[in-house]
Amino acid sequence: MSGPHGISRRNVLIGGLGAAAAILAADLTSGPAGAAWAGPTIASDPAAFAAARERWLRFYLPAGLDLADPLVAAPAQQLVTTARTHLANIDRAEPRLGVFADSPFTSRSTYQDSQRVSYSTRRLREMAQVWAAGALEPDEADAMLTAIQEGLDYLTSDVWSTSGVRFGDWYDWDIAIPRSIHEAVLFVYDALTPGTTAAVVAASKHFTPTIPTSGTYAAAGNRVWFCDAFMGRGLLVDDEADVIAGRDGLVPVIAWANPDPRPPGLIDPSTENEAFFSHDGFYPDGSFVQHGQFPYIGLYGTSYLGSIPGITARTAGTEWEPATDILWEWVWSAYEPWLFRSRVPDTVRGRQIDRPLGSRETGTSFLNGLISLVASADETNRARLESLIKAELAYRGDPPTADMVLANAAVASRILADPDIVPRPPLTGTWVFGVMDRVLHRRADWIAVLAMHSWRMANAEKGLVENKRGWYQADASVLMYTPDIVQYDEGFWATIDSYRIPGVTTDTVARQLYPGGWANEYHNPSYWAGGVTAGQWGAAAIDLAGEPPSTMHGRFSRFFFEHGYVLLGAGITVDAGRTAETTVENRRVTTVSTGTLTVDGDPVDASGQIAGAHWAHLAGTGGYVMLAPHDLTVVKERRSGRLIDINTGLTKPEAFVVREHDYVTLVLPHGSASPSAGYAYAVLPGASAATTAAESTAPRYHVVARTPEAQAVRDEPSGRAGFVFFTPGSVSLVTTDTGAAVALEEGDDELTVHVSDPTQESSSIVIDLAAEVSGAIALDDGVELSVTDGRATLTVDVAGLTGSTKAARLAWNPPTLLDLVRAVERAARACAAPPDQEREAVQSVRHAQGGHRPAEALRALRRVLDAWAELRPSPEIEAAIDLASRLVARVE
Repeated sequence: MSGPHGISRRNVLIGGLGAAAAILAADLTSGPAGAAWAGPTIASDPAAFAAARERWLRFYLPAGLDLADPLVAAPAQQLVTTARTHLANIDRAEPRLGVFADSPFTSRSTYQDSQRVSYSTRRLREMAQVWAAGALEPDEADAMLTAIQEGLDYLTSDVWSTSGVRFGDWYDWDIAIPRSIHEAVLFVYDALTPGTTAAVVAASKHFTPTIPTSGTYAAAGNRVWFCDAFMGRGLLVDDEADVIAGRDGLVPVIAWANPDPRPPGLIDPSTENEAFFSHDGFYPDGSFVQHGQFPYIGLYGTSYLGSIPGITARTAGTEWEPATDILWEWVWSAYEPWLFRSRVPDTVRGRQIDRPLGSRETGTSFLNGLISLVASADETNRARLESLIKAELAYRGDPPTADMVLANAAVASRILADPDIVPRPPLTGTWVFGVMDRVLHRRADWIAVLAMHSWRMANAEKGLVENKRGWYQADASVLMYTPDIVQYDEGFWATIDSYRIPGVTTDTVARQLYPGGWANEYHNPSYWAGGVTAGQWGAAAIDLAGEPPSTMHGRFSRFFFEHGYVLLGAGITVDAGRTAETTVENRRVTTVSTGTLTVDGDPVDASGQIAGAHWAHLAGTGGYVMLAPHDLTVVKERRSGRLIDINTGLTKPEAFVVREHDYVTLVLPHGSASPSAGYAYAVLPGASAATTAAESTAPRYHVVARTPEAQAVRDEPSGRAGFVFFTPGSVSLVTTDTGAAVALEEGDDELTVHVSDPTQESSSIVIDLAAEVSGAIALDDGVELSVTDGRATLTVDVAGLTGSTKAARLAWNPPTLLDLVRAVERAARACAAPPDQEREAVQSVRHAQGGHRPAEALRALRRVLDAWAELRPSPEIEAAIDLASRLVARVE
């Protein structure tokens, strides 16, 4: 007995993995279809449908599939093992209660109940794929086919029938069940008894007669899945109307989003459903939104990669083929940045963070989708894509093809074996996704992800039954991903102290589990959330009011540089009787992050309070430098939890497993807080304890400003400084007429300025620069420069940019040490410093000019100036301190 496309099980016997594998005629590099399609077809020709079904099948089981290749054999064996488990679990009871014994359909009301139906069809699909691959001995194959046939018969006579009644989650009936059951039928198409396929499709038409055209059902990822299901069922029964409906249904979502001008936080989804969900989809800044108000490239975004390559493969060259060229823009702007060491950060995975397989599952979805695109890529995109794939496969363990679609495992094997394909170097840079209130900063060995919320994005999706403790996940949290790639997996969100998320300042009031409900999540009532990118570095900030019952309000900024990032907070307040705290780190102990903690040079083995801490180091993670000494709370604890505790809709056995993890938590207590409460610290990913201690003694990061109105940090050796202005104001050499984010880089003969409007409410921003600018080298569109008496004014058109950045490169004459001497003299006069102190300060400048360690001389000068400022603060002293900081880059 053979599978429907002629692969003999006797020739392709995966069971022992030692038998010879059949090598079919077509070259794998010709793509999932196995052979090029000859050209447009007559849609009414039955041969066109048969050819499309063949290409669809080849998408999963391509001709030429070499199961002797270990990288293909590994996922094949996974699939065989899974299918055998399913076969052993078939419900044999009389009367039958379900397809599988552990998923009975006795209860028919809840989300869990409809999930049991969709899980059952997914299992049948896996069994059918194994059968189609010819992967079993004859007797086992016959038993597998019989079980599939009987399972389909049972479903089409009961829950999945033309008289079937919905229960539980609409998603199961409209998307999950049809997509998996259609593909189960595809794999055993020619071996099914007459009428089975028609019965499956008739039930599909019964439950979903049309593709929705409004609301969340018709938006972005959901609509792609609907269209996939329609095209699939149409091909199974030669129904051109369904195929065309699927093709045409894609048109609104294979395009840039066209949102209502109001942010979702100001739209009532119960009365303006269409306007609310119009925000779903892709944006030119790389953002992807689903459910109106959540960053979701890590779940619903995968629907595009999971469906469109298969859709185009089965319709290639026909009049049914949709136009999908825009997908390549999304690959590079929306997908690639978020794939780090074969994982996708939780902050863009919505409520999926409480799923059993964690970020690896999403990373596998990304890679499966990207690999599926290789065959249809043009030469330029294919070269870039293969380079990316080869780089990411290196982080997937052994074998790197585990959990992959068999066809993709074969392509991955070819890519890995091809010496002409060079792995893409680690992606570095700073991305500001203004539409979805996210900032991503990438270096070669680590990334940092800032999650915020505003009127545009809600704080955290909970749905009806999920993410029950997502209270603070987007409250300016900064999650650091390192070579410790399992850090956020294995039940992290079920076991972590959910009040203490890294980077987050909380009112420590007790919270209740989220009760559930759709589209009623909390929005921070501010437009100020966003940032500015200067390519390889950047800055971001948020004006944040906590979700009630929290009463915390504060303004928080983050500055991302080459060697680390800096977090500032100012104006932190809470109501009387409350206290506030900021979590610096909350790290799960793993084989990489060992939990060994050192604070100010001393090992810390237990929980406790440390007064006036300067630095901390966590082995296997990195260093933490207090840019102003701060009391530190250390918590070392073992925590336990189950995924069912935070997602009460889960039904899989792993959701009920009690997981235990050790955590090391570093917290800055603020007490009852006040307008002056705040913090300033730097995170140095991967740094050693010695490096952290040295950085504490002579920090490279200088806090230029930290007030509720403006915050700024300079990375002194690089000459780079980030500024965030919550209100109009002046800091250092930058003055702005409105709220803005500015990134400034001082070079030898160039001054580069990057500007954005994080509020997305301004039409223009005017930036005055106290600098000797002589003219423009390059100006982005919408940027104008005027120079008067050596002062430069930039007028930046930011209307409609959704927080994106504009830049200007200016020719200038940078300040010198002579300018600093004059500034010090003015500062000395302003505070009436004794002559000997003035001489000492000026002498420090001289040392910087010709000494052995000029940067140290400037830092020594700053210590003198800081002492003056404490005794008698003045603008002149602040200007001298700032200029000394700016000149470090010019003397090192």
